[in-house]
Order: sequence, then structure tokens, then C-alpha cells
Amino acid sequence: PFIILEAGRQPGNSWATMPTRMRLLTPWCYNRLPGSYDLRVPRFAYVDRARFVSYLNDYASFHSLPLETECRVKGVRLTDQGFELQTSQGDVRCKTLVNATGYFANPFQPRYPGDESSRILRLHASEYADPENLRERLGLERPRVLVVGQRLSAGQLLVELQDGGAHVTLSARSP
Repeated sequence: PFIILEAGRQPGNSWATMPTRMRLLTPWCYNRLPGSYDLRVPRFAYVDRARFVSYLNDYASFHSLPLETECRVKGVRLTDQGFELQTSQGDVRCKTLVNATGYFANPFQPRYPGDESSRILRLHASEYADPENLRERLGLERPRVLVVGQRLSAGQLLVELQDGGAHVTLSARSP
């Protein structure tokens, strides 16, 4: 027996809040869950966000997964019998704990000297929707955008912004 605790409103909620045109680009080239024969998510395909979100919801429903939504884990304590989790819906005890939190649900923006007084708009990918929304927020038809990072999502955003008319520069820690 197991239980899935989801801080959001639906299975894999972080996917529902990602940028509009985000795609699942798994480096393992496999994007279906066990026991899934859903052809909306073909194996080895770069699936778009909306289709993947729909797939996760249908998968959880079809398999009757024991999912507790809007259940935020506030703390974890190791006991003699396993783990005790303090959640927004009460305590949960278990012998085995799998922590599958993602970085997208916990955005990090480093602070820089003077950034509080700067008029430069700083967004984490979780606050970005699409090029149209960004142009509207900035009031510019061809904004200059610096994308910081080198993961797959940074690459996707870079291409999307470029295709959307932005002048884009990439900053990464290594060549």
C-alpha cells in the first residue's frame, strides 16, 4: 500500500503550471508510465505540456491511484518505525519515503547587489507563460531577454523566445 502526496490540485501539478509551450524532453527518451498504453503520449516523442497534463490526470484516474491533492509536506521526522510526515492535512506515517519533489515547484532566484532597485524584470521559468505574455508585460515588441541556465527547459525557452521575436542571449556556467 502507498499514498501519493501532491501539493498542487492535480497529479503532476508542476506540469500544469509550466510555460504554455513547454515539452517533455526526457533525456531517457521514454515518457510513459508503467501500465500505460495511451497513444496520446507516444514513446520517444516530445510531448507538449497540455497533452502530458491530460495524460497524468487520466493515468491517475484509470489506475485509481491513492492521491492526496493540495497536501503540502511541512516536515519529515525519522522514527524507530520509519518516517513521520507533518502535512497540511495531518500526520502521515510510513516505512519507506520517496521524495520526488521537483525544482520547478521550488523556484530559486539568486539575489544580486542592486537587484531590488533595478527596473529590469526578473522572472523564473515558473512565472513565464509565453512570448506574447512577456511582450505584453514589458510593453515591447522585440524585447531583449537573457536566459540564464543550460538545462532542457532553458533551451526550449530560448528557442521559443527567439521564434517569438525576442532578441535572446544565453548565459551558462560552462561552454
